[in-house]
Amino acid sequence: MNIIAITGEEAYQDVVKAISGKADVLKIDIDVAAFITPSKLSKYKDKLKKYDLVLLPGLVKGNFRKLEEDIGTKIRLGPIHAFDLGMVLDNIDKIELSHEIPACRLLQEFKKNETFSIYDKLKEESKYAFKIRDLKVSYTVPLILAEIVNATEMTKEELSLHIEYFVEEGADMIDIGIPVEIDLERAIQTIKWAVNVSPVPVSIDTLNSRIIEKAIPEGVDLILSVSRDSLGLIPLISKYDVAIVVIGKTGLRDLISTISVLRREGIEKIIADPILNPPGFGLSKSICRYRKFRELNPNIPTLMGVGNVSELIDADSQGVNALVASLAIELGASILLTTEHSPKTTGCVKELKTASVMAAVSKYRNTPPKDLGVDLLIIKEKFKRPEGDMPKKFIKARNSIRFKRDPLGDFRIWISNGKIVVSHKKAIIVGDDAKSIISTILEMGLISSLQHASYLGRELMKAELAVRFNRSYMQDDVF
Repeated sequence: MNIIAITGEEAYQDVVKAISGKADVLKIDIDVAAFITPSKLSKYKDKLKKYDLVLLPGLVKGNFRKLEEDIGTKIRLGPIHAFDLGMVLDNIDKIELSHEIPACRLLQEFKKNETFSIYDKLKEESKYAFKIRDLKVSYTVPLILAEIVNATEMTKEELSLHIEYFVEEGADMIDIGIPVEIDLERAIQTIKWAVNVSPVPVSIDTLNSRIIEKAIPEGVDLILSVSRDSLGLIPLISKYDVAIVVIGKTGLRDLISTISVLRREGIEKIIADPILNPPGFGLSKSICRYRKFRELNPNIPTLMGVGNVSELIDADSQGVNALVASLAIELGASILLTTEHSPKTTGCVKELKTASVMAAVSKYRNTPPKDLGVDLLIIKEKFKRPEGDMPKKFIKARNSIRFKRDPLGDFRIWISNGKIVVSHKKAIIVGDDAKSIISTILEMGLISSLQHASYLGRELMKAELAVRFNRSYMQDDVF
């Protein structure tokens, strides 16, 4: 395909470098490429007619369709940043470029759709040991089991909201954590609520045999965890055909032995939990234990308690979940159990779901989990944008030690329910982003000092970032 990229004076060298000979470059008489208009481009139409595709900068506005018809050549938006031109040109045959949407965003969406198409195919065609309701307990695509740790302390409405939230975040099943010391009637009431309101299968996490005995007839779909001490439950498990997670209290040999006993008794829906240890407490040994179990028992599904790692390390959970999910896929885990018990693990269900999609598709494609259109990059960048040159002459910035209060009044800023709240003596403004809030403040004439406006802009941007990254915010505090 014969392609030419259009740019202006300022970005010309960056565009030439990014394209690296994969297309021609036309520098038109304009400084900033984003300000190219159909009338300005029409002056070069004789040069453009010989090409199959004209790539405009991604931020260009205007209707180029008439000019496109006039010269008989496609005129479409390229990427927003010159740096991405090489990537777009390498994938030009995979996407239909747009008049309105920058090519880099189209390519990202194409890769994302392709990834989820493969993931859906894997779910549909995967081999599985058995089903929990309509969910396949497979060896290829793990199910996400989200634990509600303090479920027994919640009202029915609170529990329902938690279940709804986890399902929206990507949970395939809901686990009700039962404390060691809990009133039997309270535990069973919570389980009943969960079973009645949950649109997905429900499990309970307890070693209390009395609670398990009462819970199975209530319609729970999965029991965590059955050990050698729980073998008296076999008749009830068999009667209701409920799935169980089996642990070995003294190690791998006890786990395998307990499973053998259960199978001899006719129990088929068995999931093994070789136990994933926390970092610093045998994590590497436990990963080897999972591999050993898989080698000895290739047809028995396993559960991996990812929360044992993400909750017990002070590190951003996105990277932890990405790595553990990749290990889980390599080890053929069928269920990944996680929780969002602490603030640092908020969002873990969605992260783990995303990570499992990445890992499963990458294993199918036999490629590393990258360049999928889906990622867990939150702060760090996949590609570094080029920096501008440092000027030879400049004034060094310095803090002003003087502060003069705005006669129109002060602002108080806080976050509530994912919104930014700004309070002034004349009005309270609520919004999602710094730009819209500061625009509203200016339109209402609530600010008269440039110094105050500068301060307000900084604080509102901090608040916006706090909302975006689900962090806490306090005015004038370090972010």
